[in-house]
Amino acid sequence: MDAVSYKKFHESFMQNNNGSSIVEVFGVIVAPYFTIFHCINLVLVANIVSIPLRFLLEFILIVLFIVLNVTVANEYIPGIVLTLFVASVAAAAGQLRSVLHEAPFIQIPTKKPEFISMARALINLLSVVCILAVDFQCFPRRFAKTETYGVSLMDVGVGLYVFANGIVSRDGRQTEELLTLKKIQKMIISISPLLVLGIGRCLSVSATNYHEHISEYGVHWNFFITLAFTMFFGALLVAPIGERDHLKFVAIVIVTVHEMCLQLGLAQYVLSDSRKNILEANKEGIFSVPGYLAIYIASMYIQNSLRWQEPIIKCREFLLQTAKMGLIALCLWKMVYIAEEMFGISRRLANMGYVIWILAIGTTMVALLMLLELGYYFLKFDKTKSDEVVSQYAPVILNAINYNGLLFFLMANLLTGVINLTMQTMLLDTVTSVAIVAGYMLILCTLQTILYVYKIQIKFW
Repeated sequence: MDAVSYKKFHESFMQNNNGSSIVEVFGVIVAPYFTIFHCINLVLVANIVSIPLRFLLEFILIVLFIVLNVTVANEYIPGIVLTLFVASVAAAAGQLRSVLHEAPFIQIPTKKPEFISMARALINLLSVVCILAVDFQCFPRRFAKTETYGVSLMDVGVGLYVFANGIVSRDGRQTEELLTLKKIQKMIISISPLLVLGIGRCLSVSATNYHEHISEYGVHWNFFITLAFTMFFGALLVAPIGERDHLKFVAIVIVTVHEMCLQLGLAQYVLSDSRKNILEANKEGIFSVPGYLAIYIASMYIQNSLRWQEPIIKCREFLLQTAKMGLIALCLWKMVYIAEEMFGISRRLANMGYVIWILAIGTTMVALLMLLELGYYFLKFDKTKSDEVVSQYAPVILNAINYNGLLFFLMANLLTGVINLTMQTMLLDTVTSVAIVAGYMLILCTLQTILYVYKIQIKFW
């Protein structure tokens, strides 16, 4: 197929997608949680200390598992999740039964919570697999980004990225301060790498005539620009707020006002086909920022609710906080279905339904990973004072992804571009497609792990 015909075929294949279901999308996201549990468990039981061996085990159980889930095994997600859940409960019950009586003695470090790092790395990993896999026909269309309303696996990506940035944001931890010119300059400098990446992507897409569905963000707008503006306005809004518990009210006000504007005609304007000027050309990206801003500030609130005053706390206190996070997640899931009935869920608009849905997924991931961390310290309670044990319990690949998070995502985008420019991915058979995606992930994960092992951190600011 010639280049022009293929570009049209590729873009038409991405259009008019109504998505999947809330349950199926969550099933794809939650499945790797169980393989992470079994991976950590195997390392503990078998006492695997070799980095190459751990890397191989983790790549097969976590990374390759995700690749298969979003391609050839997508029809079996419910059965896979149920099987993994039963196996995980059985394994946990068998091992924890003999140590539960020692609960009063369990101590958990809180300085650098591993569950937050794993949540962020898992979000990054899922997104990176999907940004290439979506260009192959073995990736089910219902997992690709929806056209207007609906839910899909790829709709989750940008929302969870914003969530992941919010739960570690320094601005969310700071106390009330005046908005000086120096403070604003510092904010602009901090987002400048994202703006450079955003502008660079826009220019490279235009120069290479790369296929892109403009209804995602608009003609010139993209993910990096959305993230930059979200972080800038988020920092600007929370700076004068001294009591961090009030951040939840700020998020509620933003998403409510945004939804009101959408209902009063903004939604119709954004979803229209008109592209007469620069504003209309990028209306999806511009008018979705308030929704992402609400996610970002709500994530800052969650960050503060997970902070402890002491560097080490008792197991009971950690368990209560886990239960609180689980309760927040349950309330959000109830609200998801209410919002879906009232307003629908739209990534393109980042409306109230989308904001609540993303927060429900994010808080559920955090609560589950908190349970995993609690289980780990039950099994290793006698060694929790060892910094070496604490820093190494999370999978090496996930630690490596977090160590150079932006580089990982940037390299994934570059590799995706190279693969799409050198071959017509949509025309390849299933076996070849899965092999390419698996090879792409192997390259990325190997590079990240080498940088992590040798403590080479590449920062863009």
